[in-house]
Amino acid sequence: MGVDADDTFEYIKVWARPYGPGHICLRFQNMDERNNRTVPTSFFNTTKYNPPTVVEYTLNFNQPKADMILAKKNWNGIQYNDPKFINNDYKDSDKFLLRPLEIRTFNVTFVVSEDDPTPGVTPWDYQRLPF
Repeated sequence: MGVDADDTFEYIKVWARPYGPGHICLRFQNMDERNNRTVPTSFFNTTKYNPPTVVEYTLNFNQPKADMILAKKNWNGIQYNDPKFINNDYKDSDKFLLRPLEIRTFNVTFVVSEDDPTPGVTPWDYQRLPF
């Protein structure tokens, strides 16, 4: 669990904000102008009992990104709402890609259970973050 020692967050800015019991908004930004960066999906798995549900959201965090893509209108014969534009690399592999200067936002939802009464206890302390 947690992030492997080999994984580096060099040039990656991480912003986390809890917005309800068991819900966290995580935003990853690649600050490198030239190179792609990868983030391990193990970053989401902070509990050993119930793995969280992770869904990619739009940058303004108002809807799932897949819903936004499927709701796009087709224009001038170009099909913009094709499901092939939905990027599920965070679900399909152990790392996800951040292209140069790209920002990706995720909704991480933890399930509270009797086995794990404190979901989402992470190595960082949310009370000390400046938001």
